[in-house]
Amino acid sequence: MKNLISVLLIIATSQLVFAADKAKSKEVPVEEQLKFKDGDEKGNDIKALKTELLVENSEKRALSQLQKLLEKHRGKKLEPDILYRLGELYMRRARSERFFEIHKNDKDIMNFLPTIVKEGAEKAQIKKAIVIYDDVQARFKSFRNLDMIIFNEGYAFEQLGDDKAAEKTFEKLIANYPDSPLLPDSYMSVGELNYKNKKFELALQNFKQVRKFTESRVYPYSIYKGAWCYYNLQNTRDGLKELEAVVEYGAKVAELHMDAKLDLRKEALSDMTLFYSDVGSSTNAVAYFSAQARELDSAPMLIRLSDLYDRSAKYADIETLLSKFIEKMPTNELVAGARERLIWNNEHLKLRKKVVEQMIALDQLCKDRSAALLKANSGAKVERSDCQEKITESSKKLAQRWHALWKKKSKEEDLLASAEVAYKIYLKNLDVKDEEQNQLRMSFGELLFQEEKYREASIQYF
Repeated sequence: MKNLISVLLIIATSQLVFAADKAKSKEVPVEEQLKFKDGDEKGNDIKALKTELLVENSEKRALSQLQKLLEKHRGKKLEPDILYRLGELYMRRARSERFFEIHKNDKDIMNFLPTIVKEGAEKAQIKKAIVIYDDVQARFKSFRNLDMIIFNEGYAFEQLGDDKAAEKTFEKLIANYPDSPLLPDSYMSVGELNYKNKKFELALQNFKQVRKFTESRVYPYSIYKGAWCYYNLQNTRDGLKELEAVVEYGAKVAELHMDAKLDLRKEALSDMTLFYSDVGSSTNAVAYFSAQARELDSAPMLIRLSDLYDRSAKYADIETLLSKFIEKMPTNELVAGARERLIWNNEHLKLRKKVVEQMIALDQLCKDRSAALLKANSGAKVERSDCQEKITESSKKLAQRWHALWKKKSKEEDLLASAEVAYKIYLKNLDVKDEEQNQLRMSFGELLFQEEKYREASIQYF
């Protein structure tokens, strides 16, 4: 029966393809016409629409064929199978309707659509599927795919936003079909509904039931969601242990070349930073995330952790974390960003000596990277790097800030000396001359004059 439906879909789609734009089709295959192009957002939207229209038309043909088959086999052995496929087709049509609903405010898309499509209703398709599922359950109690019927009905209620009906339907499957292969998915669905409604303790119990099925595709996701239940129950330590289990499982997936969709390490490692910021030590963070990430790059996680520390005003933790990161991973591409963060972290703490040290270190890093790029490009001119942008912007802002502070109130020598360093770093990293640069050179000349460095001041004035 399933093969018959597939054949009908293929035939219907083929007929539509050959009918659409025949002249163009002779020159370019349809699959090429519908292939997305990078950067062509509007064109890709139109192609997605054309694809969806092809699918929808094939579905209409399949629907017509199924209804004819249903009339032919009414009251016979094949009736529940046909109804089952009919319900699936209505659910698939609901997804098409959702596509059109999402794009209903796009004039280009809507002008392309025929009126009949514009009047489609996603919920109406889902409700038709539910009527069929109810009918099968009422009349064919020994149907071999009844557990699938019940599961699909639960999913249909979810799509309608009827959480109570969805939960009741999934629980019906759990209670009546203890050997169904859909049991872990049903527990997962109930857990998701409870989580959505902030019933975290109940959700956690559902997710724990899924963990009995280690071969299920939802197994790692249940652990991941369990971690968030713990977090919402203010048990961050146990939540972190759950994320560690997700990472461990993901490493196993990669090692055994299992389905890559089961590897949730990137999601878990990213979320770990939030959990770790509550219960972990900044001193051990680099070692901890390096061990958890294994062959993956832990640097983005460490930078995200520093962001979380910043939001909580944990400035000492930022200093500890990023200093250790730079020490352990000096060649990582994110080191420039880490040094920039340390510049502003120390400025917040008014530790200007450390600010200057970090500026000098970032300036040297940019210089080394530029030299490496020049060498790699055989001396040809290369684009201005992100590193240079960081040091130029930071040094400019700090030079202006410190100079203004010195003028305004303090007259502290360290402010003037620090501003001088910042001016020099800024000016040597510029690659174009403009009015702003001229103004800053005048300001720098003024500062040097105030330091009684008249010869150097005259050079800037010149």
